[in-house]
Amino acid sequence: MKTLECRNITLNNQDTKICIPITGRKHEEIIEQAQIIKKRKPDIVEWRADYYQIENEEKDIAQIIYELEELH
Repeated sequence: MKTLECRNITLNNQDTKICIPITGRKHEEIIEQAQIIKKRKPDIVEWRADYYQIENEEKDIAQIIYELEELH
């Protein structure tokens, strides 16, 4: 049984963890969801970047980096 640890969270097949996804398509939705999720104090937050609405690939790569920095 493999155990993974990251930022004081231990993932294994013995303990249940709560993971809440962020599925916003635009900046405002992402930040709004993150603020709501933060209040619930889950073990893990997953940003589902596949939901992110890309309009201009070159411009949006920079925007994705910005979103990650905001979420962090």
